[in-house]
Amino acid sequence: MTVEPVVEASEDGRSFTITKSAWSGTYPIDALPRQLKFYRQLRDRKNGAYALHYQPTVEALEKFRRRKAYTTERRAKPAFKTRNRAQIAHQMPEPWQTVPKRLDLCATQ
Repeated sequence: MTVEPVVEASEDGRSFTITKSAWSGTYPIDALPRQLKFYRQLRDRKNGAYALHYQPTVEALEKFRRRKAYTTERRAKPAFKTRNRAQIAHQMPEPWQTVPKRLDLCATQ
């Protein structure tokens, strides 16, 4: 009796779990191509001697990849443009430059 492996995404979509009978493994979603390659290599080693054991896992991973649960753009893009210090530095005045003051606030009548 062979138990078919199950591949499921986590609730937040950042990881996936491969479950087969008493064994399970959880990996980040970015590791899906690497895990698929790994199981294909296991399946194909020694001229396919292990294909019967690993082919169901390869099929389950490929099915998971095709579903909408996995996309290459899983990370949410920020709503604003992020900038690093070098990009912000040109907007700051140099230490020797004076910051202009509003004269109308300093004026006394």
